[in-house]
Amino acid sequence: MSDVDKEWREKAAAMVKAEMARRSISYRQLQMRLQAMGIEDNEKNLSTKISRGRFAASFFFQVMAALGVRTIRLDED
Repeated sequence: MSDVDKEWREKAAAMVKAEMARRSISYRQLQMRLQAMGIEDNEKNLSTKISRGRFAASFFFQVMAALGVRTIRLDED
C-alpha cells in the first residue's frame, strides 16, 4: 500500500470515528442503525473495518447516512 493510500484510509477512518464521537454513537448503535437501513453487519466487523480504514466508498456513505451526516468536508482534520 502506498503512503498516499494509507493517508486517505486513515482520513476516512478518522472521519467516521469523529462523527460517531460527535453523536455519541457506539458500534452497537451503528450496527442497529445500519440494520434499519437493510445493511447487515455485526459490531465487531464494523469496528474492525472502521479502525483499519479498509472499506468501500459505498460503506463509507452508508455509515455517514446512518449517522445522519448530510455534509462531508475534506478540509477538516
